[in-house]
Amino acid sequence: MLSMEDSSSNHLSLPCAGSGSDQPSRQATHPRSRESLADFVDSAALGLHWVAPNGTILWANKADYEPLGYTADEYIGHNITAFHADAAAISDILQRLTRGERLLEYPARLRCKDGSVREVSISSSVRFDETGKFLHTRCFTRDVTEHAQVARALRESEERFRMLLAGVKDFAIFMLDAGGRVETWNQGAERLYGHTMEELVGQHVSTLYTPEDLRAGRVDEELAAASHHGRYESESERVRKDGSRFWAHVVTTALRDEEGRLRGFAKVTRDVTEKRKAEEEKERLLRELKAAVAARDEFLSMASHELKTPLTSVKLNLRALEHRAEKTVEQTEGAGSRRLVLIHGQIDRLAKLVNSLLDVSRITANRLDFHREEVDLGEVLQDVLGQFKEDLDRAGCALHLRTDTGVVGRWDRLRVDQILSNLLSNAIKYGPGKPVEVDLRRLGKSARLVVRDHGIGISERDQERIFDRFERAVSSQHYGGFGLGLWISRQIAEGLGGSITVHSQPGLGSTFVVELPLSGLPGGEE
Repeated sequence: MLSMEDSSSNHLSLPCAGSGSDQPSRQATHPRSRESLADFVDSAALGLHWVAPNGTILWANKADYEPLGYTADEYIGHNITAFHADAAAISDILQRLTRGERLLEYPARLRCKDGSVREVSISSSVRFDETGKFLHTRCFTRDVTEHAQVARALRESEERFRMLLAGVKDFAIFMLDAGGRVETWNQGAERLYGHTMEELVGQHVSTLYTPEDLRAGRVDEELAAASHHGRYESESERVRKDGSRFWAHVVTTALRDEEGRLRGFAKVTRDVTEKRKAEEEKERLLRELKAAVAARDEFLSMASHELKTPLTSVKLNLRALEHRAEKTVEQTEGAGSRRLVLIHGQIDRLAKLVNSLLDVSRITANRLDFHREEVDLGEVLQDVLGQFKEDLDRAGCALHLRTDTGVVGRWDRLRVDQILSNLLSNAIKYGPGKPVEVDLRRLGKSARLVVRDHGIGISERDQERIFDRFERAVSSQHYGGFGLGLWISRQIAEGLGGSITVHSQPGLGSTFVVELPLSGLPGGEE
């Protein structure tokens, strides 16, 4: 026995390893052995203390009182009840020990010096003398505060998770065991599938699959994929309790323990029937739209070619009439000759409309070709102005022209003519009786053409829209045309590597600016 003093200077005996109560070991009686054992006990990580029958702490090691914030004098010699946070617990402990019971892992709470509480697990028994008299308890105290906090947090987390799953009604969330049998079933699952928890728990998940998927082995396939990859996502039909079907988006996640053993699966299911219907409707409308666009383009192409054929024949016949008219001076100077000129003009206008329709078809099919050659833009401009001289005079539009010479680039002559004609036609149409200004300049490796009118102008919100197909800033009831000219002009300008923009204010006219790289290629490449 190792002799120790209590706070009353009484000798207490601490049993040593390998010793009996009546026959002390020789090694234990050695002063150095006693000191080593005392140091070992005092430095132990486990709290040790003795308590007298009246509850007084007779002896304790450092691991018992220091974690509570007390010194030996503040702890030893005081009643154990002063340190227990629950009076009922220490009363029960002392009563059970007095009856000779042995306590194992008894949960208790000890009050620290700073007022905080530590949770402990107490294992204790009583040492009786030969006559059966209660000498003192032998208590082992293990601090389980952190463990208890973690366990409590885990329980709370599990409870919150359980409540969360139970409250989620838009998703069916349930667990399966490793064999595919349902273990949990939330309200969302009950609402979606129609089965109650009592009906489904213990049943195999295959109950929810269609006969087609069962024959195809989809159940085993999905669980195997989730087990192998950790997660499997699918979208297929599921069956409700009443036999009706719905489209489900299902995520299956494999659940494994710390050793990696498969414990089961978690399934989250969402009804995507309406989403599927919307997607199918969108696809149907898209197919119909594509078919309508294809039919329209086919019609435009066919109509354009059908119109162009008789126009060519009419034009050839008119030329023959011209030759005849030239042989008679009277007819040449008379009304017949003027009628021929008017007919030519109308046919040319009709031909331009037909060409516009053809261009719509070509651009839509990405078949707008360019025949690049060396073109003097000034010469093309003069030709176009010559074609519009009568239109300018008839509309009362004075022409103001400023142009550089030698503005030469590699462009498609007919396409450049088309841009100039569209811009000049718009200037006359929307600004009758007002001057039209045309300015052509060479700026480094680019040509800039500006056509300015003083007509009705364009609001800011319409300035980008007018370059869209079949769009116009004003009513077609007052101004004719297909609403294609500016759209085609922009497609041509961009196809030649350039751009076309507009600056305008309502009532103050419009200024269209065309910029073309001299190379006629995107990015101004040489």
